[in-house]
Amino acid sequence: MRGHRPTQWGCYRGNARLSGLGDTEELYGGADVSVVWRRGDFAFELVHGSSGADSGYSSDGHRSHNAVTTDTVFGVARGYVDKGGGGVFLGLCKQRLPRIRPSLLEQTDIASLRFDFLARRLELSRRSLIDRKDDAVRLLDLRSRGSPVANYAARVSRLFVNGAAIDTDRPVVAIIDTGTTGISVDERLFDALPPRWLEARLELLTERGNTVSLDASVKRRRRPASGGGATIPRDAKEYDEFPLLVSPVQVPWFEPGFGQEECADGSGLQCNGRPLGAPPPLLDQLRSKLDGLGDAPYVLFVGLAFLWRRELTIDVDDSRMLLGPDGGT
Repeated sequence: MRGHRPTQWGCYRGNARLSGLGDTEELYGGADVSVVWRRGDFAFELVHGSSGADSGYSSDGHRSHNAVTTDTVFGVARGYVDKGGGGVFLGLCKQRLPRIRPSLLEQTDIASLRFDFLARRLELSRRSLIDRKDDAVRLLDLRSRGSPVANYAARVSRLFVNGAAIDTDRPVVAIIDTGTTGISVDERLFDALPPRWLEARLELLTERGNTVSLDASVKRRRRPASGGGATIPRDAKEYDEFPLLVSPVQVPWFEPGFGQEECADGSGLQCNGRPLGAPPPLLDQLRSKLDGLGDAPYVLFVGLAFLWRRELTIDVDDSRMLLGPDGGT
């Protein structure tokens, strides 16, 4: 952020400009955190495409800074400010319900994201990063179901825990969540699954009917980050980084009347901008009936234990996702 001493890691220590938006309580890190909303100018390193044209921005470049956007609304976790800094809420989802606070991405011209977790690199592009000929996974927009933002969600075709296929009584949806370490499991499903997870696999269908999987295990097998050398054997002790942590989470989106209560901003309106108690718009009701997820699908928040050896590309505007090969095998 401009105007403050740049640091690669650590908490934000500035005050920034007032945003005019009221404080909110946000669920972050498994706890309710008070967040104040401010304005500032953000910059990322410019990435040049093979043609020399500016394609987007990178989090780890070495070129001169190029501002993505100015006068940008962002959140600061107030609970940590008095201790010298606070976590910053930016938001890498682009669409939201009207009364939810703005995300960073919606305030830019970014159309696509690419995460390279092994290289610790995030690329933000103004153009699509997934070719039309690529066999991608189609993403779902769950806002009509009550989700406050358009998470990067996909239907799970099969779920395996400890090598055994899990039969569920309703559809399962996986939400890609880089803020989660392991996996957070819908509490309605959690108790029906094994109490100890040694390994897990989520299979997703592509647009052409093929299968891609997300895998995690308490045992890791990867090459050193610098490249070369022997792989770590399968019987090695589990690594500390991105362990397969499994925890229950309450997902209230499908409860009767959810979304018809007052939004957290104290506006006197629902988060969708409609009067309190007003039912969902007819178009949202129709979408919910046609998405094939039934009345109340199970939701899994899939984190870095499943992602950290992969390259993950998301075309936000086209609602497509592409998973690269496992870079640790």
